[in-house]
Amino acid sequence: MEKQKKMLIVLAVIVGVCLILWAVLSMVNKNKEEAEQEDKEAQTNYVLNLGEGSVTSFTYNYEGTDYTFNYDSDEWTSEQMDGEDLNEETLQNMADAFAVIEANEVIEDPEDTSDYGLEEPTAQLSITTSDGEEITIYINAYNDMTGEYFMTTSLSDDVYVVGTTVYDYITSDPSTLIVEADDETEGETSE
Repeated sequence: MEKQKKMLIVLAVIVGVCLILWAVLSMVNKNKEEAEQEDKEAQTNYVLNLGEGSVTSFTYNYEGTDYTFNYDSDEWTSEQMDGEDLNEETLQNMADAFAVIEANEVIEDPEDTSDYGLEEPTAQLSITTSDGEEITIYINAYNDMTGEYFMTTSLSDDVYVVGTTVYDYITSDPSTLIVEADDETEGETSE
């Protein structure tokens, strides 16, 4: 009997030590992961880092017409597309992509931006933030080898090397932002 008590006490101590060791290792791993995430964020170069939901208006030109999209009262609208049912989710995704743009590389204060094709940009985007700040983004010079673009903004003289997301959005046909009748019908019948 005495031997069984001792054995239970030893097992309880071993289990307790294992639980404490597990808790300590879990905290160490969590702290390590957080530190790695902070390091990654510190090393990330941003063209803009305004935060999702901060862009309340954006304008881009498609085939000679400026299209402006405004967010007001939980809804995206456009005077140029008045009366059309706009795809709210896609417009919000676009606005969020414009608010947080990561750069793959930063060319700080280049002597001549014409080396990057930015004197006459092929695409331009104007955004307005929720605090009224207006920012213009200029894009040009697609690099076939890397699949990236050169970009600059009205906020900085730096040139940024970026992926295709923003360019693809602001060169897309605005009619693709209209909810098709089939989409509306499917949404109504599934509710």
